[in-house]
Amino acid sequence: MSPRRLLSAGSFTLLVAGCASAPATSATETPVATAELPAPAAEPPALAEPPSSPVEIRPATGAPPPSFRADGDLAEWVSPPSLETEGARGWLAFDARGLVIALEFRDASQSRDPIDVVVRTEPPVLPPVAFANQFGETEVPDDQWCVDNMQDDAARAKCKEWRADQIPRRNELLASFARTFWSGAHDSIFVEQHADGRRTLEGIVPIERLPALTTASIEQLRVEVPLPGRPHRTAVIDAKMTTPLAMAKPGTLLRHLLDINTDHIVYYEPDAPSTLHYLLNEWMGYQWEPELPSPSDVVVDLAAKIPVLTDGETLIEQVVAGPGFGWQTGDVLVSSRNGVVVDIAPIGGGRIVGKAHRNKRLELGIQYEGSASILGTGQCGACPMISVAILGVEPDGHFAQAVEVGAHGGSGQETVDVQVSSDLARVVFRYNLMEDWSAPDKVVGLEQSFVWNASAAAYREKTKSIKPLPVP
Repeated sequence: MSPRRLLSAGSFTLLVAGCASAPATSATETPVATAELPAPAAEPPALAEPPSSPVEIRPATGAPPPSFRADGDLAEWVSPPSLETEGARGWLAFDARGLVIALEFRDASQSRDPIDVVVRTEPPVLPPVAFANQFGETEVPDDQWCVDNMQDDAARAKCKEWRADQIPRRNELLASFARTFWSGAHDSIFVEQHADGRRTLEGIVPIERLPALTTASIEQLRVEVPLPGRPHRTAVIDAKMTTPLAMAKPGTLLRHLLDINTDHIVYYEPDAPSTLHYLLNEWMGYQWEPELPSPSDVVVDLAAKIPVLTDGETLIEQVVAGPGFGWQTGDVLVSSRNGVVVDIAPIGGGRIVGKAHRNKRLELGIQYEGSASILGTGQCGACPMISVAILGVEPDGHFAQAVEVGAHGGSGQETVDVQVSSDLARVVFRYNLMEDWSAPDKVVGLEQSFVWNASAAAYREKTKSIKPLPVP
């Protein structure tokens, strides 16, 4: 089972579930694995050809006949078939219930063996087999890389083992983009008939049982059917929708994230529309040799929203909506009006500490607590940092760009105290400053305050010396 890190809502917390199980499958629905990747690992092309010989196809579009019934009698299918070969013909169509499949096999009435119908959606191109640290991503294209770059035999063996483990993991991830449906099972989606030397199948793949998707709509898919009595021959029907079939409902958080995503490989399964998967090579400080999975499958639960506040018709909630990076979590604020998502604002590693109505909008104070370096690396990279920013919420529910008020910590500073008034009228940092690196025990105390000036609609800053504060 691929390691899947499950993120749940929280202001500064990652909850880890070691191995989240894949959705249960019935006897008629089993993920189909792709062929194992060779070394070096190669990604399959989009909608890769099956290993058996494909036959001639025609595009499949449109709705089923008005009189359609999944009874195995294909009399209503009078339109040109999607598939026409010497041994078979078939039709694909969509209606509100799902993917409609009608198949006829000639000279196959004596064959009673189950027929497996494979439905595929377009898989993503996975990230390279690689690991990442504070200096970037390093690809491990083959075992020779381990030989050339690891320092001793133990490290070389560990590197090779890591790389070998990624191949079945990657195949398992790609298997989410194919599902198989069998005829003859007690709960098969197909109704079958045998008559006049023919064998027919007719059924509907419910929308929620379609394979995983990387986009908000289905534009194309593939159906593969081995021909009964014809070894190593598979009928392949590539279906391109005349109108893309919307799967992620408009106005939902899932749809919003898919629409704005430009940086990540993501996917979701139609039977779990509140669960979003991110496939990425995660960065980890000081990861000098490969340790983390490539890629990680980071799973977020978009339904685990925490209500924050309501402002007029605007509801603001917090949820983990993406992968974290270093000390920054994947938390976002989500604004919605009348149940429709309007906007999101990332606040990874931050928490709301105050609010105010000013500048003709709602403003939220966000306090961030992290380190000087996002991965905690480098000289004083793990030194604590605290900052406060103001995030505006416009009357229509959209978020404005967050504006930093102040930040302290890192090299030469030790932030001891930060106070933010609940109405955001005052933000105060008190900290110790080391002025002379040759005398690190000698510090001065400083207080930097930001006081809101309503007439100027801005903070006014003032810094003064104070008695050095005790360090906890």
